[in-house]
Amino acid sequence: MGVGLAIVLAAKAYVVITGDGAMHAQLPIRLDAFVLGMCAGRVAARTPLGRGAAPFASYAGLLVLLCTPLVFFDLPTGNHYYWFNGFVRPLWIASGVTLTLLGMTGERHPGVAIFGNWLAVGLGLISYSIYLFHVPVMEMFILHRAQLGPLANLPFGLPLVLLAWAMQLMVVREFLR
Repeated sequence: MGVGLAIVLAAKAYVVITGDGAMHAQLPIRLDAFVLGMCAGRVAARTPLGRGAAPFASYAGLLVLLCTPLVFFDLPTGNHYYWFNGFVRPLWIASGVTLTLLGMTGERHPGVAIFGNWLAVGLGLISYSIYLFHVPVMEMFILHRAQLGPLANLPFGLPLVLLAWAMQLMVVREFLR
C-alpha cells in the first residue's frame, strides 16, 4: 500500500506542478481510491465497525457523496483546477465511498436497507455502464452549468442512467450470453 500511495502522490504532484491535464484521468493519479479501498477492506476484515460506528460511517459517507455537486460546483481555473480536480475532489469522493462501504460491512443497521431495494440493485447492475459514460455526459452538463445554477451537476444523472441501462440491455447482457 505504501508504494501505491507514493505513486499517487508523485502523479498528483506532477499534475499540479506542470498543469498536465491529460494526466489527471490516468491510473497513477487515481490509485488513491484503490489504496483507500484496500485500507477499508483491511479494517472491515479485521475489526468490523460496531453498532454506533457503522451507521455513523455509512450516513456520513452518503452525506459526503450527496454534497459533492454542491461542494465542487465552481472549480478554480489554472493550476488550482488540477489541485482540486486531481487531489481534493477524488479524495473527497473516495472518502465518501469508503465511509459508506465501511458502514455497510459493519454491524447491520437500517441504513443497509438503502442498498437492498430494487432501485439500488438495478443501479448496481448498470454501474459499469454508468462508469463508462459518466465523464462525457457530465462534461455536456458542465458546459451548460451557468444556465443551470448550483445544481447543474445533478441533472446529468437521468440521461446517464438511461444511457447505461440501454448499454446494459444492448451490449453487456448480449456479451454475457
